[in-house]
Amino acid sequence: MSDRIPLDDLTSDALDALYDDRDRAQRSATYRLDMLRKRRQQIRDAEQRAEQAEAAIERVRTELDRIADLDTVRHDDGRADRFSTGARWTLRMIRENAIAEQQPTT
Repeated sequence: MSDRIPLDDLTSDALDALYDDRDRAQRSATYRLDMLRKRRQQIRDAEQRAEQAEAAIERVRTELDRIADLDTVRHDDGRADRFSTGARWTLRMIRENAIAEQQPTT
């Protein structure tokens, strides 16, 4: 048997309550759909930012490799030569640390 109220026994207050329940359900469904759309857009935005970040990282890695492969810069007073050597050592340490961080720990 059903818990439904027969239509002939339905009062206007009960009918109003049913309409109120329906309206709340519609508002809830609309809200949830809007939230779902927003979350999907946030995911697309995050994916785009991640792609841009990966591209930027790759550009930096390429530039670091290019700098590290440069021959020693020669300058009259030798300061540029010392800087270049120190810069290449620093870049090598950065690269080695980045590689080490990517290695799985055991």
